[in-house]
Amino acid sequence: MKFLESRVAVLLSVFVAIGAGYLTYDSLKVYEDVRLTATTFATISATLFGFLMTSLSILIAISDRDFIRNLRLTGHYKVLVSQLFSTAGMLLISAILALCGHVVADEFYKNLIISSASSMLVFSLFSFVLAGAKFKKVILLLIK
Repeated sequence: MKFLESRVAVLLSVFVAIGAGYLTYDSLKVYEDVRLTATTFATISATLFGFLMTSLSILIAISDRDFIRNLRLTGHYKVLVSQLFSTAGMLLISAILALCGHVVADEFYKNLIISSASSMLVFSLFSFVLAGAKFKKVILLLIK
């Protein structure tokens, strides 16, 4: 778990995201209709965005618990919520990029925008996993 929180993991996720964007850009040239790819990226991003909003709603709903109060006092609650919001923002940017790639007419810009959406989606997936691991810790400690 400590590896996920390290700077090496963040740097690795940036390189993987850039690599995924490049590979997406390179492979989009052979597709007949790249709008299907853009639609898929937008759907995945929007679905994960919905999951994050649900987890934030759960955190707000249980804010009267003693454990959540202690998280607020120690500052961990703010870190968790800010990470959930930043991940949600990245997913929203990815969805918007994918939708923009869906409507752009020029083939070069369409491929560039969709590969950027792919890169942002991969990076937000890394952040999503990290936020999910932290949220799991909170839920498991609440159950005890």
